Formats: sequence, C-alpha cells, structure tokens
Amino acid sequence: MTLTNWLGDYLFTPLRMALRGWGQAGLVTSLAINMLAIGVWHGASWTYVVFGLIHAGFLILSSFTLRRRKKLLQRSAAWSNAHTVIGPLVTFHLVVASLVFFRASSVSDAWYVLQHACGGLVSAMMATGHGGTAVALWGDAHLNWTGADIVVAVVGVIVMESVHLLQRTETLPRLIVATPGWARWAVYYALGVAILLWGESGSQQFLYVKF
Repeated sequence: MTLTNWLGDYLFTPLRMALRGWGQAGLVTSLAINMLAIGVWHGASWTYVVFGLIHAGFLILSSFTLRRRKKLLQRSAAWSNAHTVIGPLVTFHLVVASLVFFRASSVSDAWYVLQHACGGLVSAMMATGHGGTAVALWGDAHLNWTGADIVVAVVGVIVMESVHLLQRTETLPRLIVATPGWARWAVYYALGVAILLWGESGSQQFLYVKF
C-alpha cells in the first residue's frame, strides 16, 4: 500500500462521492484536499503546502481540459504526433519545477531558484545567433561540464528515449528475443563497464529515505 493508493482509497474517493452533488466544484475541492494532504504528509512546512497545491492545480487544469484536448488530438494527426513528444516534455519540466519547492528550505528560496533558472534560460535564448549561446548556457548555470560529460549526457538521453519509444510501440521484447545471445551479452557487459567508469562510487543517502 503506497501513500498515493491509501489517500486515493480513504480520502479522495470518499470525498469525491460525498461532494458529487457539487459538480466541478466537488472535483476541484476533492483534488485540492487530496494533493494538499500529500504535501503536508511530508512535513509541516509551507514548501510542502505549496508543492501539494501546485500538483492540485496541475490535476485540476488537466481534468478541465481533458475533453477538449482529446477532441483536438483526434481531429489532427499532426497534433497527435506532436503530443507524443511535447506532452512528456511539458509534464517533466512542470514536475521538476514543482520539486524545487519540495527540496527548498523555504518558499523564498524556491522562488529564488526558479527565477534564476528562468533567467539563465532567457539569457541563452537571447544569445542565440550571437555566438554566446554556449557561454550563456554553461556560464550562467555553473555546470562546468567537460566535453566527455556532454557526450555521455547526450548519448544517455538518446538511449533512454530510444528505449521508451521501443516500450511504447511494444517492440522491445521482440527485439530482445530476436537479438543473438552474444550481442545481448556484449551490451550487458558494456553497460556494466559504463556504470563502473561513470557511476557514483561514493555512498549517498537517498533523499526520500527520511520520509
């Protein structure tokens, strides 16, 4: 039993049933209370309150626009194809932005991080075409990446998204079965070596363990 399942069974569903006569207001109230409970479960802090309310806003906006989005995607094949790429990117960045509040020590610190992250992105966009894009990206972000770091990151993203595409199209199991054993084991050993070369060797406590 996870926290999400427990709250869904014993908080959201009973609330939704009790407030079904309220229409859309009942849905908004149920979602807001449920996500607020998920936030404050992690601690009595305004950062967790904001974190919960942000996700409540995401779910409320999604539920209100679901029918229109489905009709739009069914009407246009181009929009449907674009959605498979744009949808995950938008969702990922919205969730990452909300996690800034989860990790920050205060709401003001979270706003500081988000403001400067957006400022760095704007600087990079303004520098596009003027030869300063790389300087804006790496300098403002203080990443200090080497050429090897960039190659590993790009290759990792390409491999990860390729695996996701194969999973979505359900071709990954068939591809694995059709691959000769020597080729599969070569990939396994290569991944093991890559982990040894670029993996984190130090012991680091998982952030969520304190919850």
